[in-house]
Amino acid sequence: MKKANGTHTHLLTRALWLIGFTLLFGKGYAQTAVPASLPVKTRILFMLDASGSMTNNWGNTNRFRVSKNILSGLVDSLQKVPNVEIGLRVFGSMSPLNMNDCKDTRLEAPIRPNNANAIKNRLNTLQCKGITPIAYSIEQAANDFLYSNERTRNIIILITDGIESCNGDACEVSKRLQKKGIILQPFIIGLGLTREAAATFDCIGRYDDAQDEIGFRRSLKSVMNTILNNTTTQINLLDENGKATESNVPVTFYDHNSGSLRYQFMHTLNARGLPDTLQIDPVSFYDLTVHTVPPIEKKDIIIEPNQHNVIALRAGQGDLLIQVDGLSTYKELSALVKQEGNTGTIDVIGLNTKRKYLCGT
Repeated sequence: MKKANGTHTHLLTRALWLIGFTLLFGKGYAQTAVPASLPVKTRILFMLDASGSMTNNWGNTNRFRVSKNILSGLVDSLQKVPNVEIGLRVFGSMSPLNMNDCKDTRLEAPIRPNNANAIKNRLNTLQCKGITPIAYSIEQAANDFLYSNERTRNIIILITDGIESCNGDACEVSKRLQKKGIILQPFIIGLGLTREAAATFDCIGRYDDAQDEIGFRRSLKSVMNTILNNTTTQINLLDENGKATESNVPVTFYDHNSGSLRYQFMHTLNARGLPDTLQIDPVSFYDLTVHTVPPIEKKDIIIEPNQHNVIALRAGQGDLLIQVDGLSTYKELSALVKQEGNTGTIDVIGLNTKRKYLCGT
């Protein structure tokens, strides 16, 4: 195969690709795929533990007072951030410990814009009483993210000092809600947990440990930076010489957990011959498909927040032209294109037609 030339039609190609995507996929449930450059509404649900153990001493105070103070300051600052809505769900605050109430969870402040005061007012009235029904609380939180025809990302931040009290499977619930596209991968901040207890949260979402108030502030700041700060990414499509010169290829990012389509665009190079710089949400893990023929896939990609990420894939391509040598009595001959050692058909190409394929046999 011969390497194709590298001319590009940036704006028209990108526009046509996005139009085609909209017609094909339409609306999703609550979180829809968007071009990597377009802003989305971020909906954050703080899920706070108010079980009895949250009154245990933590330095000069207790974990619940620390949590209320830090969250009160945070929601004030979030109210000033565009395209962000916040809400509060609390578990363990309604029933005393001896009732062992595994449904003790309540949405204290619905997810809305400009509701910092509502959240702070509810925080001031709450008392720690009961147990820790984490799985049931996450399951109920699915109803807190109301359907929206806007582009949204739905995020749970769970703050707790304990593990599941009710034999619920929080891992299964979290994975199910992610697979349905209702939420992105949750964030969990553990307050003073042992290493063994902390390990139980790894399958629920992204866990961060806080052993004191300073650690809690640091963890929450890190979570908010991941959610709100710009994170950039570029995809290097490497030619046969290992140079990032391949381009003019559709690219799709899928959410690794739900399989839902998150971003789709046409890969292009800028005037300096460098791949596009994209803003990709670091909250999700991704599966990437580069729509060459045959396509290239890369699974379980982690986008590191607050830095520039480079994803490199070998994508050397060339043009294949099949011609008849001499005269032929057949008018509409086509060729089946297959990969060596594989019986499946990659493509059907007409004679005297040039088409681009991955380099190979």
